[in-house]
Amino acid sequence: MTLRSAPIRSLLRAPGFTLIAMLTLALGIGLSTAVFTVADGILLRRLPMGDQDRLVVLWSETRGQTASWPFELADAQEMARRAGALEQAGFVAYYGSSPQTIRDGDQVYRLGRSMVSGNFFDVLQSRPILGRALRAEDDLPGAEPVAVLGNRAWKHRFGSDSTIVGHRLLNYESERSYRIVGVMPAGLEYPRGTDFWAPLVATSSGTSDSIHLTSPILHLVGRLRPGATAADAEREVTGYFQRPEAPAWSRDFHGVGNPLRSLVLGRARPVVLMFAAAAGLLLLLTCINVATLLLVRGLGRTRELAVRAALGARRWRLVSLLLAESAILAVGGGLLGIALAAGAVRGFSGLAPGDIPRLDEIRVNLTVILGAVGITALATTIFALVPALTTSRVRLQHVLRSGGQGGGGRRPRMATEGLVALQIGLAVMVLFAAGLIGNSLIRLQRVDLAYEPHHVLIGELALRIDGPNDPARQLRLLDRVLDQVSAIPGVSAVSPALNVPFAPAGFGIEGFLRRPGQTDGEATGNPLLNMEVIAPNYFATLGIPVLMGRAFTDADQDGATPVVILSETAARHYWPGASPLGQQLLFGPTDPPVTVVGIVPETRYRELRVARASIYFPVRQSAFGMVPWNLIIRSTGETPTFWEHRNYAAVYAA
Repeated sequence: MTLRSAPIRSLLRAPGFTLIAMLTLALGIGLSTAVFTVADGILLRRLPMGDQDRLVVLWSETRGQTASWPFELADAQEMARRAGALEQAGFVAYYGSSPQTIRDGDQVYRLGRSMVSGNFFDVLQSRPILGRALRAEDDLPGAEPVAVLGNRAWKHRFGSDSTIVGHRLLNYESERSYRIVGVMPAGLEYPRGTDFWAPLVATSSGTSDSIHLTSPILHLVGRLRPGATAADAEREVTGYFQRPEAPAWSRDFHGVGNPLRSLVLGRARPVVLMFAAAAGLLLLLTCINVATLLLVRGLGRTRELAVRAALGARRWRLVSLLLAESAILAVGGGLLGIALAAGAVRGFSGLAPGDIPRLDEIRVNLTVILGAVGITALATTIFALVPALTTSRVRLQHVLRSGGQGGGGRRPRMATEGLVALQIGLAVMVLFAAGLIGNSLIRLQRVDLAYEPHHVLIGELALRIDGPNDPARQLRLLDRVLDQVSAIPGVSAVSPALNVPFAPAGFGIEGFLRRPGQTDGEATGNPLLNMEVIAPNYFATLGIPVLMGRAFTDADQDGATPVVILSETAARHYWPGASPLGQQLLFGPTDPPVTVVGIVPETRYRELRVARASIYFPVRQSAFGMVPWNLIIRSTGETPTFWEHRNYAAVYAA
């Protein structure tokens, strides 16, 4: 038997051990490689931006609130001119990516539009893969409407069409036609959910595209000068609001800066790092498991090793033989692990939520394969070297006297027992961590939303800009849509809503109200309220109980006494220990008061982790001039029947 064939023959004589060891390694190496693939795609690979660590996004906060407050365009432009910490500065609309209805021939679909300054991509130092990026001259009033496509939309919506430059996107709602001038590289996902970028000022000027576009509010995106920090930029923003000529109301504001990279990755970073740590621990357990198997097998081969030693084999040859066997196991396990990793990554990409950043970049590539090779080599070293050194220490006379039974000596047994103890300890640690995570997931799943989410569907309507342009006509159109949707088989209730559940920050109305007679000092402690515009059947449709008073009725019309409904926490703040029913609140000193007619619980409609203090306004008395064009649809469970009509509302509104 030659040295080259001896390891293979030895493993073939123990097929059960060989199969178990390879499968164990494949599991550890495969899952570790899969997690490394995800981490590489999301965290490790640099964003397609120049010197990404110098990019910062600035906004403001006030009154100890954590809500982001945007800048008006004039303020942002002035801050950019004054900023000494910023080398370049651009702007992005505070509302981030907003869904737009696009008509393409006989197709109608939704794309997320983000409005940015013409120099946005120059600040990022990001170059397109097709065509060109936006330019400063694109962002002037009267300029031709142009757009730059995101990579994901280019691939999935337009099939990676290399001739897409020059194609037009027709916004169904505004009849604005954008000429596509470029396609950006993968990984440039800021703001989150962007399918295309359009110039901020050019899109906002002289149009009623949407209610918030006629007066742009935005965040400032800047590139720090060498040596400057985000804290320096924050201080400059704070100084701008506290300058002597600044309005008194703005002097409570202070600047907030966040690295752009952290905003792109969002909450994915800690989750990926947690899974990476778990995968590393799993790989370590795998190595210890296989090392234990090798030690146990080595104890049963003491007579074989003794005979080899008696025939003149030196210890290094025995170590080489054992390491060669381990290398074969590692190579086999590594190959199986790479195949397992590829399948796991495909499954993750197919099942993962679409809002995971850089999802399209997660794939098994050369970097990942080299990483798998490195993991395999590391695993070989960990699980093979100690057993090889331990079992190759053969005491020939002791083995021959004992007839090969238990001839391994004390050290191999101690090593085996130590590895088993370590393996049990790590396994307990993994089980404990898994229990904590599982408990957290169960608690999140069981959290009281204060509404019933089962059998609830969300519909989004698109209203053309040349359609009904006053609230009364829009409400009549909405009533017709509601009647038609209510008649669809499987629909038990339908109610309009201003916001969809868990809408991104900026896609809602927030504000402060005060009690009549409150001083400015007292009013500073009032909570920031989430504001909703709803129909009378909103609470019944979502299953939200009315704890005190009443829900809205059809009598709460324009011209009647203005009424609102408060959540419990807000009511307790304004009137602790007293009944809130019949009490009044004010937007400002000169605004007419609104009367509280009902109390409902805080819901987790906007955020899963936080129940927001809220105030509700009846749709026919709304002071915001907005008609809610999202539909909350409760079905009877016969969703297939309903989904046959899923395009009905959009066609009707057309």
